[in-house]
Amino acid sequence: MIYSKIPEYRQVTPRLNSTTNTVTTATRLSHARHLGSYHRVVNKSSTINSTRTVKNVQMPSRPAPVFKTPEPFSNAIKCSENLCKLPDCFCGGTEIPGGLSVKEIPQLVLISFDDAVNDINWNIYEEILNSGRSNPNGCPIKATFYVSHEWTDYSQVQTLYSRGHEIASHSVTHSFGESYTRQQWHKEIVGQREILHLYGGVNKADIRGMRAPFLQGGGNKQFEMLHEENFTYDSSMPVFENSPPFWPYTLDYTINHECMIAPCPTKSFP
Repeated sequence: MIYSKIPEYRQVTPRLNSTTNTVTTATRLSHARHLGSYHRVVNKSSTINSTRTVKNVQMPSRPAPVFKTPEPFSNAIKCSENLCKLPDCFCGGTEIPGGLSVKEIPQLVLISFDDAVNDINWNIYEEILNSGRSNPNGCPIKATFYVSHEWTDYSQVQTLYSRGHEIASHSVTHSFGESYTRQQWHKEIVGQREILHLYGGVNKADIRGMRAPFLQGGGNKQFEMLHEENFTYDSSMPVFENSPPFWPYTLDYTINHECMIAPCPTKSFP
């Protein structure tokens, strides 16, 4: 299944039974430093054209479905609880999954950062993530980094990955993709997955998600590519209201909120 994490435009004050997505936009650095003892400026157009698929490397995989799912790429129908069952499928919305009560749900906080990873942002990451904050089980807090290629220091990406943070694809060129073909989405998102593996040492099996630049998705063409390339989730489609929070959902059926940034998917992507 492919599912959607809900991105937010602003930071929300955490509270019981809330999901907070914090997006910090990185600024650009005047050069890109790659693994090794040298520095060089990277031409993004030449990089995207020369990116190749590395064979014999473990690729991402999605969980096998427990129940029957719709035919991939078929026209999606309205989601209902009778058709959409956990753990494979969830319609989303404000209702707590699994019929649990508010008192049974812990506070949920999701921290994510967009764009380049480099010296300009590094101290911010250190301040937030190495401040002694921890989860209830005592483990230190972790974040998701949606990394774009240009101006990124891949030695820092490697450091973040080694510390247990999630690394995800945010495209190669950081361009608007509303009119991209499926092949262009592949070059941008899968191309960046290859670069993160080659330059950042990130296992491709661990690069399971993406976020589109500017939250500008590509509708069915984008999600057809994600399905074929075994991505698990996208975090590009915002919802207008977040109080009460809107839970992440799968894309087996139509989305049950307004499409704020068109185009949105209209096909089924189980």
